[in-house]
Amino acid sequence: MADPLLPQPGFAPFDAGISMMVNADILRDEELDAKVRETREHFNAEPGYTYEDFVGRGAYGIACRVQQKGSGARPPRKMIVKRALNDFVEGELQNEIRVMGELNGSAHIASVIASKDSIGKPPQHFLEGLAGPALVLEYLGNGVLDKLRQQAPIRDVHVPNRILWAIFLCLVRACVAMKYAPGASPDSEPKLEELPVPPPSRIPDGYRHGDLHLGNMMFGSTGDFPEHSIIPPVKLIDFGLAEEHERSVPDNLLGIATNVLWLIIGGYVPLGAPYAIHKGKPTMGGVLLPNPVTGEDPLPWLDRDLRNIILECMARREEDRPSLEKVLNIAKEAVGQRGAEFYGPQESDGAIQYFIQTYVYDANMS
Repeated sequence: MADPLLPQPGFAPFDAGISMMVNADILRDEELDAKVRETREHFNAEPGYTYEDFVGRGAYGIACRVQQKGSGARPPRKMIVKRALNDFVEGELQNEIRVMGELNGSAHIASVIASKDSIGKPPQHFLEGLAGPALVLEYLGNGVLDKLRQQAPIRDVHVPNRILWAIFLCLVRACVAMKYAPGASPDSEPKLEELPVPPPSRIPDGYRHGDLHLGNMMFGSTGDFPEHSIIPPVKLIDFGLAEEHERSVPDNLLGIATNVLWLIIGGYVPLGAPYAIHKGKPTMGGVLLPNPVTGEDPLPWLDRDLRNIILECMARREEDRPSLEKVLNIAKEAVGQRGAEFYGPQESDGAIQYFIQTYVYDANMS
């Protein structure tokens, strides 16, 4: 969606366009400051809540961190409050409120605590009195996956197979939620995503995320489920561009596989021709394959089964990509059965804990 505050091509002469862009930047800074100030004043005046910090801004809004004070047996907790920057871009946030409301209850999508749609009835809770739409999400304090992608090459290490499999399984489970939306009420306890058995009589189209990248994937906290006893879960955020789509599964599988590939190689590579051939089918993940001339393997440490399923999910033709059931079963089996006895002492529980501490927890503190 074009930004209504910025001049469009052909709108004005070059020098006038530059002037308008500068004025637009000033206007956006003023809007941002006003929106942050309004959010801070609202929560500092709301009993049981404290405004903490401005976290950042995106294409259409701001995010602030707020703390809900403890009460009785309930400990204090941090939350993220998202608000639209101005009236022109409220639509994206309202779309995110709608979609995340449908997806709520998933263990691998950021949980909705509360929301307020500007076109609905005012909420009877702590958002009442706050102008415009607002979305309150759980706070994920362990950083985005892109930070891990940046850290590993700098330290001349690769992300261990067990962590790659765990991340991949998290993202596959998120794909399950996007296909079969849980639709749980706000502030519900999340559940581990599984394919429905038996499948519903009417198979939904599902949601296509539309903006899958390592900056929209965040680490949560360990301990919620057995498969996250050592490696924290990864959760998807930012659903402002999400839409219901009949190709939701193949598109989302391509998106998550591409991001895992970027973690594997520690950088970004463009997708497109020329395509490599894997098992007789063109794939966009050819960077993972041995050199076709010399046979040299660029990634001898990488689990071949992980490589193969990534290549299948990145098949050029969507009809060649695997089913959600197949990918989920492969990832679950690998996470559940492959440890140090499979990979060796370099991927023992202790080694994995050290890697997570060093490249996720400590890196996010710097």
